[in-house]
Amino acid sequence: NKFFGFYLDIEKESQKVMSGWFETCKREGLYYNRINRLKNFRIEFSSSSHLADGKNVYEAQNLKKLFFPTDCVDSLKPYWNPEHKPWAEGVKGNGEGEYIEIESENAFGNIMILNGYVDMEKLDLYKKNSRVKVFTLEDLDNNINSKIKLADEVVFQNFKLQKPTKHIRLTIKEVYKGNKWEDTCVSSIIPY
Repeated sequence: NKFFGFYLDIEKESQKVMSGWFETCKREGLYYNRINRLKNFRIEFSSSSHLADGKNVYEAQNLKKLFFPTDCVDSLKPYWNPEHKPWAEGVKGNGEGEYIEIESENAFGNIMILNGYVDMEKLDLYKKNSRVKVFTLEDLDNNINSKIKLADEVVFQNFKLQKPTKHIRLTIKEVYKGNKWEDTCVSSIIPY
């Protein structure tokens, strides 16, 4: 807006506001679920392994550190926590047989998965690393097993569970191989 531009450096102020927002999220451990924003329940992520590369730790808890500010529509970049790291399995090879467990204090009937290493500033990391092609989904509360197939694209993919549950395990069954590294990554999982 030219009028306000005379009095205010909009880009500078916007960066200042977003920087403050991310600091608040980081300090208070906030995770904004765009589907169930009003349900403030505790969700724990764990895994059979994770990759640690120097100061970068690609642990399961990273899956819940992707933020969705609701007040910014100017570009995609502010929707992402700039410090976000995905989960990456930490074994030799592509990680078939490695798993992620999700436990929640409230039951959920759906999950959304953002597959691969998604970084808005380093787009090439998605294809360089492996991505999950098929997960075996175990509902540990209801003793139900199924398979889910993920498309090889940067988009949240939604999966409906057979019954509401509080505890699931996602085991890597098959992967899309990375063109540089074998590490299989997942950027975010949202149970709702």
